[in-house]
Amino acid sequence: MLLCLLCVPPLLGFSSTPGGKAAELIRCALWADSPGCAFPPPPPRFAVQFECGQYGSFTLGVITEWQPIYATRLWQLVQLGYYEENPLYRFDYRNATQRFVVQYGANLLEGVQEVWERKRAINQSTPALVANTRGRLTFAMEAMVCNTSAESDPCEPYRPACTAEDYCAYGGSTQIYINLENNSRLDAHGFAPIGEILGDGMKVVESLGQVIGNRYGEVKELCPLHEADAGVFCIYKNGLRQGVDSARLMLPEAREYMKNAFPLMWDRRVRSAKLVEWLE
Repeated sequence: MLLCLLCVPPLLGFSSTPGGKAAELIRCALWADSPGCAFPPPPPRFAVQFECGQYGSFTLGVITEWQPIYATRLWQLVQLGYYEENPLYRFDYRNATQRFVVQYGANLLEGVQEVWERKRAINQSTPALVANTRGRLTFAMEAMVCNTSAESDPCEPYRPACTAEDYCAYGGSTQIYINLENNSRLDAHGFAPIGEILGDGMKVVESLGQVIGNRYGEVKELCPLHEADAGVFCIYKNGLRQGVDSARLMLPEAREYMKNAFPLMWDRRVRSAKLVEWLE
């Protein structure tokens, strides 16, 4: 069925139905220059408002020159409607002194996230021209483990953008994270911020974290089976890890999984992301 939807590129304009929207986003991953998928380059700076229903909104100000490759990708994704109905699925926040990042950007429509990660990942490391300080937004990436003592270091293709000796970040596609604390230790790995939350937006983000972070917290695969061995961001209930199994976000039932297993998170999801005027 999916292949039939993709046989002939649809006309310009995106469907309002989930199935139609999924087909359009998949088409844009496979044929990036097809009608409705390509956009002019971004301006030197632009603003994106992420709206979370009754729980408020926060606005990101993007400085394109900080990292043009990823700024351009966000510019495209927002105009494609990629971040609609998007859960803040990894929320490492307990309180004002125990906080790390909030990650989102995995599209839950069937087949979409898998094809964007497979076909549209940016397979290079990018230098951090500004630090991963509180409030700045960066693309989430894969990690290549380094071996500097080997004859051929696996991280060599990602240098000099990555200067770390343990791992290098590469391959971002759609997922993004907001730094909730000063995480400048990530800079050397190639995590390059593209913008920062404007105004009082971080108050909204952390109000969401007070609920999501303390109810679900870190993703399941980053938390040990036993609570006694866990870090502060791992949440347990009756001995069971409460975080999202991020592998399930790639499966056809991802949307129902999030709605049914994480109702407080789903209620506070990003409902829409749109370009807005940058207000000083």
